[in-house]
Amino acid sequence: MTCRVRTRREQLGMTQKELAAKAEISRQTLHAIEMDRQSPSVELALRLARVLTTHVEALFAEADPPRPAPIEAALAGRLRGQVTRVLACELRGRYVAHSLAGQRTGAGPAADGVARVVPGLRRGRVRVELAASLEQVHDNLVIAGSVPGLALLCDHLNRAPGPGRFRLLPRERRAALTALAKSQVHVAGAAIEASPSASSRAFARYLPSASALVIALASWDVGLVLSPQARARQRARGSARHALADPRLRLALQEPGSAAREQCLALLADVGADPRDATASALAVQGYTGAARAVALGLADVGLCIASAAREYGLAFEPCMQECFGLIVPDDIRDHRIARMHETLASAAWQRDLRALGYDARLSGKEWVRIQLD
Repeated sequence: MTCRVRTRREQLGMTQKELAAKAEISRQTLHAIEMDRQSPSVELALRLARVLTTHVEALFAEADPPRPAPIEAALAGRLRGQVTRVLACELRGRYVAHSLAGQRTGAGPAADGVARVVPGLRRGRVRVELAASLEQVHDNLVIAGSVPGLALLCDHLNRAPGPGRFRLLPRERRAALTALAKSQVHVAGAAIEASPSASSRAFARYLPSASALVIALASWDVGLVLSPQARARQRARGSARHALADPRLRLALQEPGSAAREQCLALLADVGADPRDATASALAVQGYTGAARAVALGLADVGLCIASAAREYGLAFEPCMQECFGLIVPDDIRDHRIARMHETLASAAWQRDLRALGYDARLSGKEWVRIQLD
């Protein structure tokens, strides 16, 4: 039991003598209560709360649990200032602290603690003062990726009983795969090739261990959305793809390293446009949803996005290609948490929610390809 009578009395500017008189007790009894040497009766506790204009629960509460000891972790990302909020996990025998610097309040994953650089630690290492328990840090399974379906997957897993705290780090394809290669995340999500053998070749260099399994998440249509101005010009030229080559129209273009940017540049080349000219005046956006939002707000005239993002913003959509997304899971970290994730991907409840987002769920949970390094 923690007694906060003295703290509240001093907040109100009352002396011990004044409080004792108003509560109709001796100063010695009050002193014993404030020093946690004596527990008041229910009647006296109510009287003290009334005099101090507060609730009994605010004066007498269970002691706060002890804070977990700080941990030393490898820093993923950059610190901002002396102290930075981080998401922490344990991976291959070491702790990793993912910087959440720059994250908008209420967006992205919740912090497990704060990190700071202290003298004596090796380069790239930080001390993390935990807000979560050490057991929760060990339970964290971190997935890096940028598709909206990943947030739904983590929500499904975290709402149901079972092992694992599934934490999503929003990262574009190249950043997600690089984090996997550096042993900073357990699982990476990325667009996968239609051919399993092509996927194996594309991902092999990012594996932190000798082998991995690629599990399909979903597939969807990728296409173009146009502003009213661009739509009017497109009608005279046919396909919406030709709007990409119109120098009078502004393109919403995803960040370097993203699959969406590579797809958009390939479409520009297909219609004979110089990608350098288009990118010079393009509006930088994040992800497929960012492109749809920019066109809907009139900030850009044309952009590449998925069908669900177009529907969300009420935009007409012209499909150009189909994309499949998968999860790369190194074999050496496959445990009860991974098994649970795999079972969820194949479940009817998950696939029903996935279809509601406009995704094709027929491939969800399928083992796409096993990657084995020579």
